[in-house]
Amino acid sequence: MRLFLLCLPLLLAALSTPVLADKYDVPIGVEALPGETDEAYYHRLFIQCGTWLEQYKDAKPVAQAKLVEIGTPALAYLVPTYLGSDDIRFRVTLEEIINAVGPPAVPTLVKYVADPKPALRQRIAGLLGGLDHPESLPVLRSRLGVEDDLIVLPALLDGIGRRGVGVADLVEPLAGYLDHGDERLRRNAAVALGRVGVAAGAGHLINGVVDDALFSVRYPARDAIWNILAADSAQIDGRGIRWEDANTQAGQGILLELDVALRLLGTTDHGWVDERLAGYQEPWQKAAVLRGVLRAWLKDHPRVDPITPLFTDRYDDPTVEAVGREMNRVMVATLLAEAKATAAAAGG
Repeated sequence: MRLFLLCLPLLLAALSTPVLADKYDVPIGVEALPGETDEAYYHRLFIQCGTWLEQYKDAKPVAQAKLVEIGTPALAYLVPTYLGSDDIRFRVTLEEIINAVGPPAVPTLVKYVADPKPALRQRIAGLLGGLDHPESLPVLRSRLGVEDDLIVLPALLDGIGRRGVGVADLVEPLAGYLDHGDERLRRNAAVALGRVGVAAGAGHLINGVVDDALFSVRYPARDAIWNILAADSAQIDGRGIRWEDANTQAGQGILLELDVALRLLGTTDHGWVDERLAGYQEPWQKAAVLRGVLRAWLKDHPRVDPITPLFTDRYDDPTVEAVGREMNRVMVATLLAEAKATAAAAGG
């Protein structure tokens, strides 16, 4: 029975191939046939590149390039017909074509941003987020507060974050999703705030999701705060946002971590780090300092060396010891990856 179950996918694939070949059997070629309507022509081209069948292997790149060349007239037919398809081959191929067409595809896409099919709205939101066009952000933004499908919303938040860099009045609408019950929305809202990069967003993150119960949310939130505050270190430590002012220990910890990282990146004098470690009494404070050292080292370790003495288990608290061991592990992995890349580049 187990062998049968293991072989079942292969059996179904073998049986389905002739069926697909019959269903999607079209004349090969990229020129319009006599009497062929535009829609039939676009359909025939797309079948040659979208079904991934063996019979179209050589025709696929040519047909796909032809659809890109035709551009928006072809997309007007293909987007509502195939972008929301259950067949991943169609979706992937059409997304490749749309991205190759680029910003001129946006006016076609926005027509379907409120389509009844959630799968199509999801794909539209994701594509608009990657296309630099004057309509992309306003259309995505218009869906905030209107869109309520949990399939679509993560893509919508992601798209707004990618297109909304520096747009301050996106902060409050995005922050409204930081306490949502769905972890994907909390995570994507945090990431979007980091991409928008406005200081007000850091405040929401510091006193919100940095202490989220889920690892998949709180760590992207910390990275988002870094993205916001790293651009202006004057926002931290007494010159704007102070780590002591955060409402939670987790919020204080991430600000302390970022303060240490930013200061390390701005100087080659590392003696003060040891002094700060000695000055803090709470294990979470010491751990935050060490995480800041790690973050700075990973960002620019040639300038943040030598800091190896900081990675010794000289503190008795197990929390600090654990952070130190993690730092060593990440450092070693990073150095090994760089060594491999250098060897590969040298042909070694």
